[in-house]
Amino acid sequence: MGLPRMTAPSSPQPRQQSDFALRPLELRDVQQLAALERDAFPELWPPTAFGREAKSASARYLVAWEPAPPPADALPPTPTKRLPLWKRGLYWLLGVADQQTAPANVAAHGQHVVGYVGTWSMTDEAHIISVGVLSTHRRRGVGELLLLGALELALRHGSRVATLEVRESNRAAQNLYAKYGFAVAGQRKRYYADNGEDALIMTTGSLSTPEYQQRLRALAHAHDERWGARPRVLTSPSGAA
Repeated sequence: MGLPRMTAPSSPQPRQQSDFALRPLELRDVQQLAALERDAFPELWPPTAFGREAKSASARYLVAWEPAPPPADALPPTPTKRLPLWKRGLYWLLGVADQQTAPANVAAHGQHVVGYVGTWSMTDEAHIISVGVLSTHRRRGVGELLLLGALELALRHGSRVATLEVRESNRAAQNLYAKYGFAVAGQRKRYYADNGEDALIMTTGSLSTPEYQQRLRALAHAHDERWGARPRVLTSPSGAA
């Protein structure tokens, strides 16, 4: 593919100012995240036990939220009918029973959760396990904001590198990750259970180098210029991520 044609330089203009902010996952978010995950990953099984993840010492989650309550149809419907006995038993064993059957309560704290990123801390590696964005809020800078926050959090906790898996067919995600210094380091055959698709393993170089940290600051500035500067709170008031 050839280089794009060059045009006269112009001042960058934000495409759309977004009222999103980032903060750590809290237990009050569990029902919203369960609904969001069903919307973002309808093929995923079993569902993520967000309540358990919120209490885990090795898991770190950030959520993207907007302050205004959404329209009535913005959240995916949450199932309320009685589940089959076998599925209720499995959900109970997985620790996800409550989050699958309780309604997603936005009004309780006035924050509409529109995306999340989950990272597992493994020795000196930050492994990004999932980045999910509500389908009604894609192409608005939310996914990149979540990735940026996850990398800043990994740096704060002294992780040497960051890694993740991505579908082989998901070129848009691969391009975003490459922008943040991830490169293909391997492959996992038939990694995705829904269709047997292979996963590419992508990893960064050292996060602690001055060059990478300068790159991350430049990307954060570019995101702010395009979407508007928004708060990124990486740790809870108690200091836990």
